[in-house]
Amino acid sequence: MIKGGEKIASVKAGDLIGEMGLLERKPRNADVIASSPMRLIKLTHWEIRRMSEDTVERIKAEIDKRRQDGVADPAHGSA
Repeated sequence: MIKGGEKIASVKAGDLIGEMGLLERKPRNADVIASSPMRLIKLTHWEIRRMSEDTVERIKAEIDKRRQDGVADPAHGSA
């Protein structure tokens, strides 16, 4: 993850990226640049609206945990 031209974190298999902006409908606050091949699933707010409430709540809980931990991603800022 890149913010302000600086690497701030790394993500690993299974991590979520971009979910904060998608659920809260706010602009993203960092960029992600792949350093190896990856497979992504792109979701829009329309797909999120069709997800079960349980799934959306689990994503929101992950966002809250990241904020409490003071990290932007589940890799905990491994730069």
